Amino acid sequence: MKFSVIFEAQLTDPTVEREHQVIRDSVEQAVLAEEMGFDRIWAVEHHSLKWYAHMSAPEIFLTWVAAKTSTIRIGHGVVCMPFKFNHPVRVAERAAMLDLLSGGRVDLGAGRGGTLQETSLCGVDRDRTTQEVEEALRIIGKAWQEEELEHHGELLDIDPH
Repeated sequence: MKFSVIFEAQLTDPTVEREHQVIRDSVEQAVLAEEMGFDRIWAVEHHSLKWYAHMSAPEIFLTWVAAKTSTIRIGHGVVCMPFKFNHPVRVAERAAMLDLLSGGRVDLGAGRGGTLQETSLCGVDRDRTTQEVEEALRIIGKAWQEEELEHHGELLDIDPH
């Protein structure tokens, strides 16, 4: 059996001081999870959920955790994959950089983004999210596996780079 800890930076009564504290506490808990033999930590991506989750840039949080740990796997996910949240090439680049800095410990999780409140913040078309996630995953796979990235899909075109 494997055990993970998931971080959302939850606050029900947010203030700047409490936000700072919940992030510091989460880093400390991630280090403790490694010391206790946990297999993986995850940090999710949420936006505009003032009364719930304050983890809007999990890749930054995870980079700090990776610098303070050496063996625990680093779960970057769920990453919100609709294009108006994150362009797939940027997701591929950020996850690859995190993997490099962590010594190959990254796992990537992908999703559509949860709530109407989140998707409306960035103008995400909720009717297209499944298509966008599927195409984003194809692009990320190409970015990581091919010498030159090129993609011509139903929703995005990327000329050779």
